[in-house]
Amino acid sequence: MTFGPSTYYECPSCKKTIRKDNLMSYTFFGKNSIYSNGSMSGSPSITPDFAKCPKCKVLFFQKDLKVLEEKKNSNFAEHLEKPDHYDLVNALKTGIPRDWKEEKEIREALWNAYPPNRWDWPEIPDCEEYLNWLENCKALIPLMKKTLKNIKEEEERFSQQIMIAELYRNIGSFDKCMEAINELPVSYKWLSDQFSWQCKIKNTVTFELIKKHVIELSKNKEATGEDYYFRGNEHSWQKNFKKALADYKTAETKGFENGITGSFYEMRADALREIKEYDKAIDDYTKAIKLNKKDKEGALLGRSIALKHIGEYKKALSDINAVIIMENHSLYRYDYHAVKKDIFEAAGDTKAALYENFKYEYLKFANKIIIKDFIPKETPSFYSTESEFKITAVNEQIIINMKKKDGDVIEPEILYSGGKNALLRRNLYQFILLENIPQKFRKILTADVLIKEPTKEYQVKVRQVTEKLNSLDEIIKDGYPFLTSIRAKLYIDRKKPISKVIDKEDLSTLICILAREEDYEQLERYAAEGLPLNEHSPDWFRKYEPTPIFYTTSCKVLPILKDLEKMVKWLVAHGADPNKIVDNITAVGNQCYSNGSYSALKALLENGADPNLSLVPPPMEHFSPPPFGGFVPMPEPMKCTPELVAVGLCLNPL
Repeated sequence: MTFGPSTYYECPSCKKTIRKDNLMSYTFFGKNSIYSNGSMSGSPSITPDFAKCPKCKVLFFQKDLKVLEEKKNSNFAEHLEKPDHYDLVNALKTGIPRDWKEEKEIREALWNAYPPNRWDWPEIPDCEEYLNWLENCKALIPLMKKTLKNIKEEEERFSQQIMIAELYRNIGSFDKCMEAINELPVSYKWLSDQFSWQCKIKNTVTFELIKKHVIELSKNKEATGEDYYFRGNEHSWQKNFKKALADYKTAETKGFENGITGSFYEMRADALREIKEYDKAIDDYTKAIKLNKKDKEGALLGRSIALKHIGEYKKALSDINAVIIMENHSLYRYDYHAVKKDIFEAAGDTKAALYENFKYEYLKFANKIIIKDFIPKETPSFYSTESEFKITAVNEQIIINMKKKDGDVIEPEILYSGGKNALLRRNLYQFILLENIPQKFRKILTADVLIKEPTKEYQVKVRQVTEKLNSLDEIIKDGYPFLTSIRAKLYIDRKKPISKVIDKEDLSTLICILAREEDYEQLERYAAEGLPLNEHSPDWFRKYEPTPIFYTTSCKVLPILKDLEKMVKWLVAHGADPNKIVDNITAVGNQCYSNGSYSALKALLENGADPNLSLVPPPMEHFSPPPFGGFVPMPEPMKCTPELVAVGLCLNPL
């Protein structure tokens, strides 16, 4: 990529100097894929004619900017900013475009600015951004048609016609999409066939086009097995599995220069599974797993689904559990729990299926508000709000009268922090946010509560928490109600071993919860079964730490614990490692930063934590002992330093 001389402008609003870097040439990197909306992979991101001032954030067309001949303060000039989705929506609402051509320019930018018009977008969420994008697609079509009438160049007309067809497909008007595509000449049949297939399977998301020379591969006498394999993959990505399998067969016949790879077997297995040839798919997945020494997750996932369809439920669960562990319980991959739910449902285990469905819905919602940072319009099915309840006190007994609720009441509890809201967990999968607790009851909502519904009444324990429970997204980010459900499962099945009640993947989360609640009865039960105390817990929530030792000594939990020293001593005595390195730090190292605690540091050191543990290999290891590795001051240094020295801290690591 080569840049030419920059152009300098004056912002029409704040009068600051702003810069545009001009591109002279660039090179495509990797596979030059072309997509149905006309975009191409490997191409650089170029600032559009419609842009934003980096200083005052005002939107404008570049053609309206004043070019500065004298480049004042050019060394400090910031680059023009590319408008985001919200900028473009706002520009249309505030009437910035002065004619239909400028409106089309902004709408085209908006069409390409939001994920549903991206080939790699896995799903279309129910949110304001998508609804804006959908309405924009509808408004852009007549502007595209108006442009089409004024285009004289034949190839440019065809390109515009394809974009109109793509917009119709994006909004789900598949018949109109094909009407537009069928107006193209016969030479575009390679493209019209691909649009026809996407309309047939009702796909509205941008897809990767198979290029003309690849479509016509059979005309090339020198085509190799690899060529047919790659074309088979592209047919498979377009969900045209019969064509994909035909190409895979040809590829296998022609052979591969370096032998057949695990990727070939995995891709063929995926296609076989889609057409319900499960036994053949399982054979190919197994070959892929043997050949792929590292990247086995995809083949294991596919084999798990195929095994479910032939009734091999234990083997299917074994595969999907292995995938979840390999992916380190990633919040991105909540869909794995949907696979587990389907397996349990097929096996007739309704109870386990309910739990996996709850976990799937919860983590899917958490993924959107934590990772993608937006609030979906629809709340999860397990969650509701109640604002029309009545709360009274009779002889020091607090009574809450509520409307009738569906579902059984199982081990209920109320989570409360003294604020305006409380969270009622009615059963494992039903949570009700009690909004606006009357002021006079906020200080006394600490003892058991009697809840009355029209057809039943039940006692509920109130558990004090530090989280304020102000809104749905805050509750989800803090880990409620998921964490309370895991703990509640123990009390529902008291007689069964914990390992039979709690999923293996949830054990590392459970031990952290039990430690936080100082629930020694259940902790002893956990330890008696020899369950893990040092495994990395999933980083799903914003107030979580990797292991029980980290968690109980963190600034998030310390204010809750009644006896920190007792808890640390118990954990270490039962096998928790105070020197375990997780995410390049130890629990002692965690305490040597400004949000650390003298009491936590003291408790760790008294129970075997090593203050000299090096986290960095030679020759830089002398920088890594916790007191020297922190870039911010440790808490209470006059108290902490003697404690560290008393247990052997080396003050001269060099």
